[in-house]
Amino acid sequence: AQYSLANRLVVVAVGRVTFLKDYESLIEAAAQLRNQAHRPLKVLIAGGAHPNKQDYFQSLLTLVESKSLGGSVHFIGSQTKVAELYHLADVSVNVSLKMGNMGRTVVESLAMGTPVVATTYPGLKNLVSDGLNGAVIETKNPDALARALEQVGEGDWSREAIRGTVPHEYTLDGMVDQLVEVYQSLAASSSA
Repeated sequence: AQYSLANRLVVVAVGRVTFLKDYESLIEAAAQLRNQAHRPLKVLIAGGAHPNKQDYFQSLLTLVESKSLGGSVHFIGSQTKVAELYHLADVSVNVSLKMGNMGRTVVESLAMGTPVVATTYPGLKNLVSDGLNGAVIETKNPDALARALEQVGEGDWSREAIRGTVPHEYTLDGMVDQLVEVYQSLAASSSA
């Protein structure tokens, strides 16, 4: 109830507040979507700002205010219940300029059955496919981001089908398989 999400197009972005996440493009896209989307827009950005990134964080808050998005775009800080955020979202977004953690937020979102709008960053190409589990756009392109967020966010997606697109190596079974391979390799090398 804190952010009044009922009947809203809910967009979630998870990640530290740093220029590498390109939250400027998300805010610019939100400004466009505010007037275009079929439902009122709510953007939740979950992630803290490092103490030495406060100037950057303030510049984002200023951009939100300059676009009159104070009621639509919210920086909600670091969250411990990220899975719940993905579950609440109509679409999640990862438009990072540089990928860390091998697209962990994309995998998390897909695992929750939430479609993703992501950039063409090489590490994401095997995770997100246009029309299958989200959309892929060029980096630093707020216009394309706005179009993709509306299209994906208003789409009729099967959460179960999206969960099925998570590559095997990111599933629990896949991680167990990888761990077993490591143990087998270690056992083979120690007996040699």
